[in-house]
Amino acid sequence: DILAEAAGDASAAIVIGTHLCGALSPRLIDIFACTPRLDGLALCPCCLKGSIRGSIMQAARARGVKPYQVLVQTLKNLCESELGEKGTVDLVVDQEVLSPANAFIVATKRPL
Repeated sequence: DILAEAAGDASAAIVIGTHLCGALSPRLIDIFACTPRLDGLALCPCCLKGSIRGSIMQAARARGVKPYQVLVQTLKNLCESELGEKGTVDLVVDQEVLSPANAFIVATKRPL
């Protein structure tokens, strides 16, 4: 309700999350998917904290990749699952970002 109220009469409303740690990234995805008034999401996840850390680290070791790669792919998959056919989700890696946390999950909802 707070986000819908803040959007007011705007023709489009997006939610942006930068360097969200631990459970904050999945929570933002949930808020985006469950708030009809939100049209877009731009998410740059940060680090591994909390209950997700162990499973991400284990999956990264098993695949021979960096944990951040597993984290962003997992979050992208979660976003796709939450949106289903109602939207699109892209994963963009920006090599110009100096931080190793340089991946962006960008999602949009299809108009109703």
